[in-house]
Amino acid sequence: MARTFKLLTINELDDVMVIINDAIELLSHLSLQWQQGYPNATVMARDLRNDWVYGLFEDDKLVAISSLVPGLNVDYVKIDGEGWTYPTGENDATIHRIAVKAGYHGKKYGIDMVKFMIEESRRRGYSSLKADTHITNIAMQQLCLQNGFTYRGIIYIQRDEEDNSRLAYEIVL
Repeated sequence: MARTFKLLTINELDDVMVIINDAIELLSHLSLQWQQGYPNATVMARDLRNDWVYGLFEDDKLVAISSLVPGLNVDYVKIDGEGWTYPTGENDATIHRIAVKAGYHGKKYGIDMVKFMIEESRRRGYSSLKADTHITNIAMQQLCLQNGFTYRGIIYIQRDEEDNSRLAYEIVL
């Protein structure tokens, strides 16, 4: 079975949303994350139009997605804790909206997706790659730690959510 990665296009929005909705359903049993209308088709269409969404394919079937968002992340300017090695800015990127299709969990697609995002960030010359997740999203915390990210503190997302605090991670590239 061949695993390949490619930059997705707006034409793949429907397939992307199937995976996002699978992840929303899975998280509904585990976490408050992604339970208040985010992410949605508008967010994912923006990501696709900006060339931020990558897909992981297994034998030509889309099984995982993630956005690699370059530059300043306003949610990351203030951080409680040790802080960033490199402050958020134009020379870094953030992993967002990583999700695996229902029925494909436990096959290391999430790990492979994060590894690809790290390599793509290195290829682009970023100084660091950042990520955040809800305190109850153990799977994402493990993905970060298994791939060499360091816990840096707590950030507060600017969306209006019941719990807007997130654990923040960074890997220096």
